[in-house]
Amino acid sequence: MNKQNFFLIVLLFFGVVAFAQNTNTQKKREQVSSEYDRSSISYVLVNFANERYSSEVEGHFKDANVKDYAKFDDHSLGANVLNYSQNRISLNSKKLQKALEQNKFANEAIAIWWSRDANGNFSTELVEKRGRYDASDEEVKKSQALKRGESALFEAGEGLINKTYLVVMDYRDIKTMTEIYDAKDAKERARIEKYNKTAKEKKVFKPVKRNRNGYKGKAKAYLYRIDFNDSIKNIFYENLWVDESTNASERAARQRQFEEFNFPLVYIASTTAEADGSQANAGQGVNLTRQLSKTELLNQLVKSGGRACLKSFQETTEEFKIRTAVFQTAPIQAKIGKKESLKIDDRFFVFENRMKNGQKYAKRKGIIRAKKVSDNMGNATGQTVPSNFYQVYGGKIQKGMAMEEAPRAMLQVYGGYAIGQVGGGMLGLEVLTGGITSSKVYAQIAIQAKEYDSDFIENPPDENKYTFIRFDLGWKKEFWFARNFHIAPIFALSGDMTGWKYATNDDYSNNLLGAFGVVGAEFGLNVSSSMQLVALAQYYQPIGNAYYWISGASEDSDIAAGDWLENSYQEIFLDREGINFTIALKYQF
Repeated sequence: MNKQNFFLIVLLFFGVVAFAQNTNTQKKREQVSSEYDRSSISYVLVNFANERYSSEVEGHFKDANVKDYAKFDDHSLGANVLNYSQNRISLNSKKLQKALEQNKFANEAIAIWWSRDANGNFSTELVEKRGRYDASDEEVKKSQALKRGESALFEAGEGLINKTYLVVMDYRDIKTMTEIYDAKDAKERARIEKYNKTAKEKKVFKPVKRNRNGYKGKAKAYLYRIDFNDSIKNIFYENLWVDESTNASERAARQRQFEEFNFPLVYIASTTAEADGSQANAGQGVNLTRQLSKTELLNQLVKSGGRACLKSFQETTEEFKIRTAVFQTAPIQAKIGKKESLKIDDRFFVFENRMKNGQKYAKRKGIIRAKKVSDNMGNATGQTVPSNFYQVYGGKIQKGMAMEEAPRAMLQVYGGYAIGQVGGGMLGLEVLTGGITSSKVYAQIAIQAKEYDSDFIENPPDENKYTFIRFDLGWKKEFWFARNFHIAPIFALSGDMTGWKYATNDDYSNNLLGAFGVVGAEFGLNVSSSMQLVALAQYYQPIGNAYYWISGASEDSDIAAGDWLENSYQEIFLDREGINFTIALKYQF
């Protein structure tokens, strides 16, 4: 890549960022609610009896649950397997929905909600229990003030029934790692055989490294919501409800009607994910105390597919996003915590609901991340300890503004220019590590054109002009203050390389590689809800000697060898070290 192309890419990057920022600023969305209610999850397996591993998957599926996610209530069904009579090719969301309704999966979920016993009697025990657990401090205080008590809890719990979801899992294409490796080898062997038929220089087949054992497959999940709307609710109370007070003449008829009734489902979305039940071979990769058995690996495959699909739904489905209100602003606080599966550095958008010319809309005011997560796992008492957040983008945030979970993005892209002996234009990517507040790893590529009159290079390029490409991999931790500012220490390793044409043959290129240790600091300023202006000062300290090799030569050529030189990189390119100063723009997706 020459420097003109690189700076064209940098220019394009800033154009895309500017367009994206402009779109984000102008786009209006509906007002954002600050109310959030818990969802209940029931897993259902679509089973194809003729398929290999179907019985094993069914046997392990009983372990599929949502216990990894405190934000969901576990609504496990007693019978959670749908034996699909048609072939897989015919499977789609509409046919699956019809089969689920015909096999009464929604009925069983409703029966669990109303604590139906062996005699067909319903009660409000679970409804009230979940209503009490879901209630916020504000709802508890309001209930106490109005002296409504259990009736308010019943109404709150009843509303949660409409947030009951079926996650319907379909596991497919399950293969052993041996079969996967065999398929890769066969494909590569066929490719090489085809190439060698016409090529002058023949290629040699190299089998894939077989360093894992176990199983891998695909998991597809369909998400449905039980539609317990007002009309269905009325039918349930008037025609289907049975308790100890129901007279004998009505009991049998009502029970029969409940068994025959189809509680409707609403299709929400589908997603696919990898189902991984593999492990590193003994003595390879992470050292295991023992190798898992085939049974344990299949269990792992089933669980991993279910977790991955539910994670995908959380990231993409509006119904699962946590919403609440800003409780305090110094520091920023909200009354959510472990009960909502909140973790360090989880991201939330903050919105201000507005009205203009009779039109209601929400304007995004900033982005915040969780800093300290409170343990709110019990029932609300009116005195719940809030979690603390820190602001990473945007303007002034005020008490009462709406917060909405934005779980997908944990990364930023940036572009900028550095001045110094080790400088140039750059593009980079940062990713939050999680676990430690505002801890990030980053990778960047930079390019710099610079003249060096080196005594160590016998055949330099024209006019002693070199193009350096630099790769940095590092870590930083941001410390935020005054809402929109941060400073961050930086530690990194850097590889710096350059190349120029071989003097006696244009087909060959000389190449030199050097390494640096990097320390520095970053200062950042928010300029919008998604854009950040940063200034950096970094010191590049050369490490070790330079490495030299020639590219373009065949492996058996006399000039193809590469080797470490006796000279350091800084000796060859005098003064290529020291401090640089960078200005950059960052954009968070």
